[in-house]
Amino acid sequence: MTILVTLLLGFSIHSETLKSARPDAVSALWIGDSRGMTKVAPGTGALLLRVDTAGEVGAIAVDEWNARVWARGHHALYAFDFAGAQLLRIPFPYRHHHERDGCGPPGPVGTEDARLAVDPADGAVWHAAGEWLFRFDVQGELKVSLKLHHPIRGIALDRSKSHLWVATDRAVTAYDQEGHAVGGIELRRRSEVRDIAFDPVSGGLWIALDHFLKRYDDNGALLFEKRFHRIRRIGADGRGGLWIARERTVARLDRDGKTLFEVDPFQGREGGGPNDLAPDVLDGSAWVVNGKFLAHVSATGAVSSVFDPDAAHRTRLHAVVLYRDAAPPAVGITSPAEGTRINTSSPEIAVTYSDAGTGVDPGSLFFRVNGSDCAGVCSATDTGALCALPAVLREGENTVIATVKDYEGNVSRPAQVSFTIDTVPPGITLSAPPQGLVTNQAGQAIAGSVSEPATLTSNGLPLTLGEGLSFSGTITLGEGTNTVELMAVDRAGNNARLILNLTLDTVAPGIPDLGLIAVSDPVDGQVTVTGAAGSVEGGAEVVVTNSVTGETKIVTANADGSFTVSIGARAGETLSIAVRDKAGNSGPAANLAVPAAGSPAADKLPEGSFGYFYRDLVPRDATIAEYNPRRFGLVTGIVNDAATCRSPGSSCRFFRTRNTARRRRMPRGASLCRPRAGARSPSSTTRPVCSRRSDRSTCRGTISRWPRRCG
Repeated sequence: MTILVTLLLGFSIHSETLKSARPDAVSALWIGDSRGMTKVAPGTGALLLRVDTAGEVGAIAVDEWNARVWARGHHALYAFDFAGAQLLRIPFPYRHHHERDGCGPPGPVGTEDARLAVDPADGAVWHAAGEWLFRFDVQGELKVSLKLHHPIRGIALDRSKSHLWVATDRAVTAYDQEGHAVGGIELRRRSEVRDIAFDPVSGGLWIALDHFLKRYDDNGALLFEKRFHRIRRIGADGRGGLWIARERTVARLDRDGKTLFEVDPFQGREGGGPNDLAPDVLDGSAWVVNGKFLAHVSATGAVSSVFDPDAAHRTRLHAVVLYRDAAPPAVGITSPAEGTRINTSSPEIAVTYSDAGTGVDPGSLFFRVNGSDCAGVCSATDTGALCALPAVLREGENTVIATVKDYEGNVSRPAQVSFTIDTVPPGITLSAPPQGLVTNQAGQAIAGSVSEPATLTSNGLPLTLGEGLSFSGTITLGEGTNTVELMAVDRAGNNARLILNLTLDTVAPGIPDLGLIAVSDPVDGQVTVTGAAGSVEGGAEVVVTNSVTGETKIVTANADGSFTVSIGARAGETLSIAVRDKAGNSGPAANLAVPAAGSPAADKLPEGSFGYFYRDLVPRDATIAEYNPRRFGLVTGIVNDAATCRSPGSSCRFFRTRNTARRRRMPRGASLCRPRAGARSPSSTTRPVCSRRSDRSTCRGTISRWPRRCG
């Protein structure tokens, strides 16, 4: 078979073909004739293409969802795409795929009274001819073949249920997709059925007989009958009414059977009376063909045009079908998803769309945001678009509605999505442990709450939220500084972090360095304990306890390890000094005796010291006024004279002071004291306290007190 496609050069093509994504899918009239088919633009009458099947085409059906045209030829059933390319050819006789040649049902041999109907649910086509009823799937495989007892006079498809009504002279029966009878209407004998039509508005059925027109409701009950003669074809107008093609005229009835008008569309032109008609459900009009001409009759009965659709080929016209891209495109919003929470106030809206007809016009994509119209800025493809909305969405719930049109102007059903904008991160409140904790316990309880439902982790490990959005758990610390990161991520993806710095210290502090700690002479029963820098661990607690009275004073050492604390004590009592660090570790205690009152300050001077202020060297029982700072001096050193030390073989430290204003010499090793009345002068045999070293005979360190006070 040869397919001839002829374009009408120099003719004005319908404007919709110029802007359609699929120019071949624009609205068109498909006309079957004695040599094949022609495709005509309904808006202009322009011949769009011709398909030559080398034989007459007596019945046509359009599958708008799969963009194909089924044609009943003289020797086969054909399927073409909208551009005229042949997709299938099913020759007669029809057979199931499992039947051998010669074993299947015989096929029809002529086109007279052939009928076709396409089921949009699956793209299958019903073919009725003679007493046979066939159903083919979209691949052309025979699924149903039924031989009825009487010739088939008409078929009508209930698209909502995928039921095919089949009329014979005895009955009208409904068949499902499997070919099973699921309903029917009994007719009187010798009813001579001419045609039937299904009304999608009411769900009822029109039945045209030789002399009567009957209407039944969706339950098969007769609503009315009206006398009409010589009916050839009928078709529902899509508005509850009916178009009727009679022997010479066409008429239109309303839903109650009232005749609105009746006209002669061809007005005596050659070709005879109407052979077929195709109602236009969009505007209520109808297209009618006779053997030669195609006529358009408006919804009010005006005959707007009568022309020969293919005058060059001198064919005889048999059937006409109007393909109108009346199906709206489909659109959906894929992102954001319904009910989700997002953390941006300017989200991108992702949509998908499709259209079985002329195609989706991406420029028609339109949005309505929270009740206000909004045109998005979109990056579009053939199947969808990613759009940015010019308006910033509000915090909280938002609703976006999208619609799109196809090139025929059909508007999609709106796609709607509601989602929540949440740009505020969750709050984390910690009740334990405190920030900066220093502890000697490795296991620590962690507890707190978050401000909103969220996913919570501690150093990547999940924490479960309980009642009131609270949480609790246990963490294990390692020796030294530990960093614990709490992270909360809410349903919108906002995250918040809380960093904890915790220190595990299980090492006890060392013993206090008594060489850097001094105790003052008791004054009114109080002494001052002073530690120089490095005497204890910096920042630790210094615990000073009077071993006699049990009194305890606690003070925090400075960062350099120095401290000062006052405590009740008397001469000769022992003070216990211990250190407790921030983690609670306690070190060993050191004992220090409280000195007797009256010891000169000079006995604390290190060896070889010169140039101290004289005020620091004046004994406590002397009057500062008696000393002249210009004539006051101090000499320190070491003598290696065994006679002056308590222990033979030891060397001892000494110092000597001289106040030239008093003009008297002080005995070696004596304290520079002012004698009280009646008191003895210091003895020249007074000796300093010595310390013995086993490795060498040298007294080192500081002499803390004298053996006796000045008399």
